[in-house]
Amino acid sequence: MECKLVWRRWLVAAAIILALAPTLRAGNAMVESPIAYVGLDDNIYYCKGDCAKAECLTCPVKGLEVRTDGLINVALQVSKQEPADYNWPTFSPDGTRLAYVSTAQGEDGPVFGVWEYDFKTKNAIQLFESPGERPIYLFWLSDNRRLSFLLAGPQGLSLMLTGVRDGAPVRLVARGVPLYFDWNLPRHKLAVHSNSESAPRTEQIYLMSLSDKGQAVDKVLSVDAAAFKAPAWSRDGKHLAYVANSAGHARLYVCDGDGKNPKPLVSLPSGESSFVWAPDSRHIAYSTAPEGNNLMYDGIGLLDAATGKTSKLVKEPVSAFYFSPDSRHLAYIAIPAGPFFSWEVADLPSGKSRHLVDFVTTAEEAIAYRYFDQLALSHSIWSPRSDALIFAGVLIRTEGDTMPPMMSPPPSIWVVPISKGPPRNIADGKLAFWSPIAGN
Repeated sequence: MECKLVWRRWLVAAAIILALAPTLRAGNAMVESPIAYVGLDDNIYYCKGDCAKAECLTCPVKGLEVRTDGLINVALQVSKQEPADYNWPTFSPDGTRLAYVSTAQGEDGPVFGVWEYDFKTKNAIQLFESPGERPIYLFWLSDNRRLSFLLAGPQGLSLMLTGVRDGAPVRLVARGVPLYFDWNLPRHKLAVHSNSESAPRTEQIYLMSLSDKGQAVDKVLSVDAAAFKAPAWSRDGKHLAYVANSAGHARLYVCDGDGKNPKPLVSLPSGESSFVWAPDSRHIAYSTAPEGNNLMYDGIGLLDAATGKTSKLVKEPVSAFYFSPDSRHLAYIAIPAGPFFSWEVADLPSGKSRHLVDFVTTAEEAIAYRYFDQLALSHSIWSPRSDALIFAGVLIRTEGDTMPPMMSPPPSIWVVPISKGPPRNIADGKLAFWSPIAGN
């Protein structure tokens, strides 16, 4: 009897969501900033305004090509882009370009690629192609002219660098597993957390300098196993944060932009730690996942980078956290009792948090949350105006009810205002990011 009641409640919840979805989409308010998202057909879409007229950037488009054969003009049907699955759209810092990865089926198996789309010319070019190495992460450099990307291959991970022009050479920068990184282009520096290529394969945190003519390791900051992922520069480029062991204990360090004057500012508990800088370079939000459970962090601490003072901003378990562009808010994913997540937003001036929505995530979004500290350096879930979040999934709309993924309707792209207004369903899709620029 109890099982029948639970089953009925799930059916009712699914019916309510399906009934509300058209209304929510029809009542969308204006979304001012450009958005890129992955549709349910594995194509990349781009939209402005209320996303009522989303543009597919990767859909095969047939057209006419006129060829001259002697004195006869022949019109042939051609396609501008071959069918493939596309993923991980990544805006350039100035919002004028979009990079993404592709997976196509070749004669001997899958073929992987990296693409760049120019919004001004409305033209896509392929920057990289490989049958054996799969691009898993894209990161634009701040000059908007170069793109770095991680390749997963038989020998591990490789960090590559290329220019965003047709025929640009692709350069190997680093190898290793793990391999996390952040660029400080004004200083021509790259911070890397990886392992050494020579035996014994010890984890290292080091700084590299790069130029058009070469590259070199300038300084090794730590040689030891370090339970964290991505080192990160402050937005102003003056400081670098990383985790290293000291006297048997993990600590969050902050050093100068050249690697000098490292200071252990926070003593961390045992487990894997993550952190993100506020865009104004004044604070670092940090947390540690207990050993044996690297998907759930023990609250969120807040470090004042100038004074070294710390405070507890969030006490409940979280899965990921992101600073708003104006540094006034910290969005985080809470983990309530049930097979779903919750978006919450903490206000830094007051320290108070408020609940936004409960949701079931997609597989693509779950990967983004797992590596949120690395993706926070290159992808934005915040609107440029710091007034809304974007994500893909299925909302849980009935109070007290949960819905298993197998009962869910297709996932949607949701825009959630952090202050006023309901969440807005702007499209069907499974992964979405905002342009860092309000318009382009």
